[in-house]
Amino acid sequence: MKAEKFLGALLLATGTAVYATFTDGGAGVVTPVELSGFAAGLLKAALAVGLFWAFDRYVLDEVDTVAELKAGNVAYALALLALAVLLSATVATAQSASVLPTATETDSEAACRCVCSCAPPAAGESGHELPGTARMRPAHLDTALAYVGTVERGGANRGLRVERFLRSVGLGPGQPWCAAYVSYVLDAAGVRAPLDGRRRMIRSGLAARFITARSIRASEALRGAKPVPPGAVVVWRKGNGPFGHAGFALAWNGASGETVEGNTSPGRAGSQRDGDGVWRRQRRIAPGSYFRIVSFTPVDPSHWW
Repeated sequence: MKAEKFLGALLLATGTAVYATFTDGGAGVVTPVELSGFAAGLLKAALAVGLFWAFDRYVLDEVDTVAELKAGNVAYALALLALAVLLSATVATAQSASVLPTATETDSEAACRCVCSCAPPAAGESGHELPGTARMRPAHLDTALAYVGTVERGGANRGLRVERFLRSVGLGPGQPWCAAYVSYVLDAAGVRAPLDGRRRMIRSGLAARFITARSIRASEALRGAKPVPPGAVVVWRKGNGPFGHAGFALAWNGASGETVEGNTSPGRAGSQRDGDGVWRRQRRIAPGSYFRIVSFTPVDPSHWW
């Protein structure tokens, strides 16, 4: 009976510790924002102890393990030693983790959660790395990634940060803000591109304005005729009209790649061009779709001067 009570208390304590590290600021909302590797390791250790006890209690019903241990049974002592090694390895290898959106659309697990009441983060403080591209990544992508997790507050297309994005292109609260987010990031990072036909910087709340004569067509990227540079502005079109969506390419290869976008949804459900926040996404070129990627506009000044 003592063993059952001990295991129950251990599991309850470790479960509480893990749950507490998954909650957002004590608000009681479970979010994958801060994961305590130690707490997770402790929970795994507790589960290992529980499984070992259950095995001993219900499988080894013909062996009195306590008596065997007291009698100096070497086999039982080795079993306990193996268990100790397992538990120590579990705790020793536990580490903090961050959750990033994935191709399976589990990216509501935002990599860093930003609430709109915070001061804007400085460029380069996001802590995100793109494997194999960190050295070649344009600085404005650090700024873009710093806003991942920003969500609307107080209504559709509202919130302190969202409205700051909109003001940067002269728009008021309540307007779609994907292109405004792109414009704000470029300004915040000090990027003097892309340029229109008159060599003026493009800053607009309309995604289609980012399509220029130097843009890479989706068909060219799809067949590999032109590589999409990291940091390029990705432009979607809705049907044949003037409206669409915009974001940044983090890394792109042929038909698919990873992006960071504002005013989108964190998963496949919900509006993709009028969602609730800034999220990292996995996207594909689908020429026949109603809502589709049509171009990539390079932002690197070397493409413009």
